[in-house]
Order: sequence, then structure tokens, then C-alpha cells
Amino acid sequence: MISISNHILGMSLSQDRIWAQVCGMAPEMAGKRLFMVLQAYIDDSYNADGVFVLAGHISSAESWASFAKEWEKLLPYGTLAPKSNKYHFKMNEMAINKERMSRVQAFYRVIEDHVQCSIACSYNMKDLEKAKNRIFVPGLAIDWGFLNNPFLFAFRALMDMFHTRKEEFIKAIQLDQKVDFYFDNQTEKKFVYKFWDSYMNERPETCRKYFGIVPRFEDDKEFLPLQAADLWAWWVRKWVEEGKPEKMEDCDFGGWKAKRKNHPKIHISFNEDELVTGIIGMMRNMLEPGRIIYDVRFSSLAAQSS
Repeated sequence: MISISNHILGMSLSQDRIWAQVCGMAPEMAGKRLFMVLQAYIDDSYNADGVFVLAGHISSAESWASFAKEWEKLLPYGTLAPKSNKYHFKMNEMAINKERMSRVQAFYRVIEDHVQCSIACSYNMKDLEKAKNRIFVPGLAIDWGFLNNPFLFAFRALMDMFHTRKEEFIKAIQLDQKVDFYFDNQTEKKFVYKFWDSYMNERPETCRKYFGIVPRFEDDKEFLPLQAADLWAWWVRKWVEEGKPEKMEDCDFGGWKAKRKNHPKIHISFNEDELVTGIIGMMRNMLEPGRIIYDVRFSSLAAQSS
């Protein structure tokens, strides 16, 4: 059996590094601890068996601290969190009616005033299942591991995309700058923590030098930039589902658009064929040289053997 899980992520945690940076936190919690580092805040948005998106924004810790102050002032125009009874921003709650949607523009204006660039990764979960069903290795059972988890697959794709296509961020990020990634709390964080070291060891040195601290998973009520990531992820999913991802570039929100025209945005997406190609490429690094991997769509031999 070949296990995909053994070839994705890994980590050994250091508490002083894990808690070293708090600049994205609510101002009352962050105090004066400002650090001149780049931080990416990422959240997910998806429909069951449909489009899955990981998306968010990158900026300096100092800019995020300024952002948090302005965002916190707007929160009374968001919605009340059921358990804490405190105001927060959740795009799916804002999208319930036109009155709430009319408030979203003010929140986005704060985002575009403070972020350096935006990133997104999207794919259709049905396409991923079709892609896995097309792959066949004679005499080998495949344990799909992280590929059975929508978040972990998108996480891997986003990490790979950001650090292999970083030159596309050149207008916003110096190529020698490291970026720390922050995600909204996920149960999958245990898997990320477990395998982060092995993932890093498999990256080329040219990529490893761009990684910051071990990715962190935080509460969006404390780390307010995660709420901004929630806004972006929801809209990216909407644009992709509409078949109009080009709206992302102009930030076409329907009745209004972004004011800032030089805001870099990168979006990576995968169709079924691209998923097959990517998975086969990953598997070739895990199997002995010369082992044949079939795409059953194009191989009658594999179809007869399966």
C-alpha cells in the first residue's frame, strides 16, 4: 500500500515561536507588540460536494495592527456571535439579506486600505473524487490520506502555490521576505502539526527560505484579520461558482467595486485533468523508478485490470 499522508506535512512545535507574533489580534489583546513581519490570514468557504476555497490576504504585522483597530470599530455593523453575544463579521451571515449585504462594502474598504495582496486556491470536490478514480497502479492499494480531506488538499495546494509562484507577488512582497500563515481554527491542525517537518524537508532550499513560523490556527474573534479572510473566501467561491472568476481581479461585488486598482491578487484553480496530473506527479516521487501509473481515462489496460 502507498500512503499519501506520509508525504505531505509535519512539525515539532516550539512554544516561544508559536506565540511570538500577535499583531493580528484585537487591539485590546495585542497591546504594543508590533513586529515587522509579513503575515497571511486564510479562511475557507465551501459547499458540500461543490467548490472548496482557501483564501485571504497578506500584509505586514504593523499594517494588520492598524487594520484591527479600524475593523473593530465596524464590528457593531456585523452580526452577533451566538455563543459569545459579541459582534463579529461572518460573510455567510451578512449574505442573508440585502440590508446586511449593504454593510459589507464598509468592511471591504478597510481591507483594501491595509492589505498588500490577496491569494486564493479553489477546486471542485467532485473533480477531486473523479481524479482519484482515474488513477490506477497495478498491484498497489492506494491510501489517499490527506486527499480525502478537502481542507488538507487545499492547504497543500496553497502552500505549494505560494512558495513556487512567489515571483507573481513581486509588486507587493520582496522575494526574500518570509511570510507567516494564520488559519481559522480547524480540526485538521493536528495533522498539519504532525507532518509539517516532513513537508518542509521535502521542499527545495529555494522554497524553504520563504517559510516563516509553523502555520498557526487561531480564533477569528481574537485574530481579526481572519474575519477579513472569511469575506474574501466567500466572494471567491461565489465568483468561481458563477463561472466568472475574472470578477476577482476587478473585485466586482455587484453594486460596487474596489477603489484600489493596484491591489495584486493571485488565484490558483484546478480542473479534473489538472488534478490528475498533479496527483500522478506527486505519486511518482513516492514510488520506485519505472513503476507505471495509469490514467484509466486513456488506458484500456488499466480499465481491464481494475
